[in-house]
Amino acid sequence: MVDWTERYRPTTLEEIRGNNKARDQLREWAETWSEHREPVVVYGEPGVGKTSAAHALAGDMDWGVVELNASDARTRSVIEDVVGEAATSGTLGAGGAGRRLLILDEADNFHGNADRGGSRAVTEILKDADQPVVLIANEYYELSRTLRDRCQEIEFRSLSTRSIVPVLRDICRKEGIEFEEAALKALAERADGDLRSAINDLQV
Repeated sequence: MVDWTERYRPTTLEEIRGNNKARDQLREWAETWSEHREPVVVYGEPGVGKTSAAHALAGDMDWGVVELNASDARTRSVIEDVVGEAATSGTLGAGGAGRRLLILDEADNFHGNADRGGSRAVTEILKDADQPVVLIANEYYELSRTLRDRCQEIEFRSLSTRSIVPVLRDICRKEGIEFEEAALKALAERADGDLRSAINDLQV
């Protein structure tokens, strides 16, 4: 069974729901990146569209994507091998003018006792990066101060029920599912601002 959160993942920033301000800030960051060349931290509760927005941005900008999940790869050697090469090499892979977006998901997991040099490696790489970098975090203040000081920040807020319901309605129509508005509203309210959770509940 295809995961509906993947099947209906936004492909452009215009499809990102409920975080218009953050969406516009992310687009402005990307469009002016060559002027400021700063990485950005996109943070907020799980399921509010942070990673989806980063991938949609890459599509809008015609940038290739290199993604690393910090919870799976936190050692200095892995960070330097994967992130270092991606952040400083603009000629590999697809993308407008060789540009690639480096996405570091769950970046707040670099910080803590389990971190084996990853946070310091990322900080050093960001200093020399000549590619745009997005760090994704649930908890902004779990990032090291050094990382926070080096990045712009954009907050994605939990979604309102009225932002979630239209997404569920659209999915039902595309899947040919009959529905009652009250049922969709109940699913949206139960998700407590987490769109991914609401979509998963709908699929179940």
